[in-house]
Amino acid sequence: SRRDFIKKSAQVSLAASLFANWGCSPSQSPSPATRPPNVLLLSLDTTRADHLSCYGYPRKTSPTIDLLAESGVLYRNAISTSSWTLPAHASMFTGKFVTSHGARKYAEGDRTLDEAFGGGEFWSHYRVRTISQNEVLLPEILQKAGYSTGAVVAGPWLKKAFGLHRGFDYHDDDNILGLERQHKRLGTEVTSRALDWLTTIGDRPFFLFLNYFDPHVPFSLPENFIRRFDNTPNPGLHAEDQLMYDHEILFMDFSIRVLFDTMKQRGLLDNTLIVAIADHGHAYGEHGKFTHGETVYQEEVHVPFIVRYPMGEVAPAVRDEYVQPIDLMPLILNRLELPVPEGVQGSPIEMITHPILAEVYPSEGESTLGHWQCLVEDGKKFLFNSKGNHELYDLAADPREQRNIIADNPDLAKGMMANLMTHFESLPRPEGAPEPLNVDQSTIEELEAMGYL
Repeated sequence: SRRDFIKKSAQVSLAASLFANWGCSPSQSPSPATRPPNVLLLSLDTTRADHLSCYGYPRKTSPTIDLLAESGVLYRNAISTSSWTLPAHASMFTGKFVTSHGARKYAEGDRTLDEAFGGGEFWSHYRVRTISQNEVLLPEILQKAGYSTGAVVAGPWLKKAFGLHRGFDYHDDDNILGLERQHKRLGTEVTSRALDWLTTIGDRPFFLFLNYFDPHVPFSLPENFIRRFDNTPNPGLHAEDQLMYDHEILFMDFSIRVLFDTMKQRGLLDNTLIVAIADHGHAYGEHGKFTHGETVYQEEVHVPFIVRYPMGEVAPAVRDEYVQPIDLMPLILNRLELPVPEGVQGSPIEMITHPILAEVYPSEGESTLGHWQCLVEDGKKFLFNSKGNHELYDLAADPREQRNIIADNPDLAKGMMANLMTHFESLPRPEGAPEPLNVDQSTIEELEAMGYL
């Protein structure tokens, strides 16, 4: 049962510091490993950077992730390419912006959800495009390079129906809503399934992708994880909802701790490249919104991005340059000394050369505000709105985007708008037909339960 698993997991090593003597310092690195490093990619679904304690949040929501950051490289300014799950993860797996990989809600899409689901007129205004069959995905590259590739996902947009399963030897998208469909799939189950898979692969290097979905609504927590922050500062807007959100982050963090503890016991951590990144955040009253996937404000696109290299080969650091999910593929492939596919728009993490862009295209049934694109340059952020409600912010002086300075800076806004349009117009469009979108009834119900439909 979930309660028994939590009780058992808590006994692994809570009495000792998880990362005590975890790996080696750069000055004490051992001789190179005899095989390529493993890769562990942690997707912290719906996790805002500003709600993790390693990013300065006053509540201690992320003790395990904090320790990961202390032994790795933390990027303060990671901007997702979109503000909902499917396009952001497609950017991680392709190294491309949403305009180029094409996985998004799409007004001129190849089919409606009504056609895909057979669900009647209710679904007919939702059009989506899945990932193109011609896209080369990160797990496909690693699979061909001899890696055992495994994934355990907890979010409905990462189910096989939406195309990001290609290249995985093992792709577990079961039980998204959990027991009797009353709960979403919890992080403890993601960890448990992942650890089980790791026992099946022998000595081959592995690529393991884990999607932790706990911070996403609907909230569903074991009782012993509730009310741990009663005496900590109140964050303000929608305080009770943010309190529950913070508890969900803490529970996700606990599930990751169990993963790390067990991998450490099995001798799997020292030679593993670990990347923890979120696909998007969530608005809790900022800019009048209580959602994600409708805008590109910071509460929806400013995400954590933490890299821990194997065997202490890179010194811990905090970096201020802007990075994005499209940089994930070059980062991993460069470290593994594998070629980066032609057409990848991300940059090696040490030398970002691409523009910092984000985009989202809500369906008419979701939002009347139109679609949004943004460009970040020199600490300024310009937001293009398809209905003409453009905005401009100084992120250094106003990181929460409370003061729109577009009226006071017309020339700057005009120049950034021109640059934004030039960048988006220069991006290649998707090639080839998308994969068939065959979605079963359980997936429909899961998407509806998560508030997507």
